[in-house]
Amino acid sequence: MNITQRQNILNSIEQIEQLDLIELLNGQHPNEGDATKIIIGNFNAAQLIQLILRIISQLKTELNDGLGMLLPQSQNFQNDFGTVNLESDLTNLHSWLSSGDFNSASTRVESLIYYQIINGFWDKTRTKTDTTKTETEKLLKELNVIQGKLNGFIDRNATLVQNLEKATSDVTVFLELKRQEFTTLTENQNTSTTTLQSINEVLTRATSIEGELKTLLKNQTDSATVVEKNIETNQNDFDTLNLELTNLQKLLTETLGTAKTDLKTIVDSKTEVENRITEAKRLLGLSADAALGGKFSLREGKVSKSLIWWRVAVGVSVAVAVAWSVVVFLCLATKTSLPYLDIIVNLVKTSPGFILMGYIMAQYNKERAIEEEYAFRSAISETINAYADLLAGHDGKDSVNASRQAMLLDAIKQVYAKPQMHKEADPKSFYKNSSKELLEVLRDIAKK
Repeated sequence: MNITQRQNILNSIEQIEQLDLIELLNGQHPNEGDATKIIIGNFNAAQLIQLILRIISQLKTELNDGLGMLLPQSQNFQNDFGTVNLESDLTNLHSWLSSGDFNSASTRVESLIYYQIINGFWDKTRTKTDTTKTETEKLLKELNVIQGKLNGFIDRNATLVQNLEKATSDVTVFLELKRQEFTTLTENQNTSTTTLQSINEVLTRATSIEGELKTLLKNQTDSATVVEKNIETNQNDFDTLNLELTNLQKLLTETLGTAKTDLKTIVDSKTEVENRITEAKRLLGLSADAALGGKFSLREGKVSKSLIWWRVAVGVSVAVAVAWSVVVFLCLATKTSLPYLDIIVNLVKTSPGFILMGYIMAQYNKERAIEEEYAFRSAISETINAYADLLAGHDGKDSVNASRQAMLLDAIKQVYAKPQMHKEADPKSFYKNSSKELLEVLRDIAKK
């Protein structure tokens, strides 16, 4: 071997010597006090530790004072002991012993012993005169291992005794505590007996209340049966009313169809009459050449243009009123236990649409009345010249001529009178006139 290998081997030996093998053995076998009973490989624990210490001691002596670097660093025995590599074997031996792995360490002990035997320094210092001394030292070392193991076991037993004494003290305290708890439980038993009596009294009262509740439940069940019968009766009444309303709706639909047919006929007749009136006006205007009639006709035309917008508004208001009624009855219908009240409330909800429709129709009637008044004045003004020609050359004493004069004056007053914006309303005929005006408005819109 070289000097570096020798120094590495000596370093490993020194590290092994610093280990407390007995303490490491106690850590691995804490429950066994006799080291001779612990078998590790082919040795007991005492023999193994004594051999390891002898191997490193003799190798250290030989390296320092014997053959030294003449010893082989590695050697192959070509038998059951295999190969020895001092540097790696001692490094592994230190690692195994440090971690307490005595089983792995035992696998290299026999090979290291055989290495020392082959190289002649296993029993180098031993002579026949000191054989007994060597054996004695071997036994002493084994006894030291056993003593160390026993000391560790004794220390562990002492710790167990202390723990046992502490546990005994804890048990004594625990028994005293349980005695106190038993006394408390005895006192609580008396209280529990009183509480149990109170509970029995409450249970008796609860049984009585249960009977009352069963009676009350029976009464509620009877009341519920009566209510269900009333609901069934009301449902039948509602179905009957619903059927009547359906029939009424069909009747109204048929009536509305008939009214539309009549209205179309009336509108056609009115159109024909108006055409003839227009033609007559045109002929009278051309024959009389009445400038005043032309002015009134011009004003009539302007009023007629604005009337178109009111006519459209009437149609829109009617559609809105009908649509609002449909929305109210289908989507916003009031549903209570009284069907008649539901119908009245729903009708009230639809009233804003019909009020708006009535207002627009009233405005339309006003505009149409003004148009008709200007048309009437235009017609009258176109006849003034004709009446004036009839009066020419006659005095006012003739009764016929006087009548013509009165008619002419009346016509002139009507022509120059301020247009009447509102008709005098008759409270008794309000609904009659309203219905008539509604029919006229619808007929006029259908005609246009």
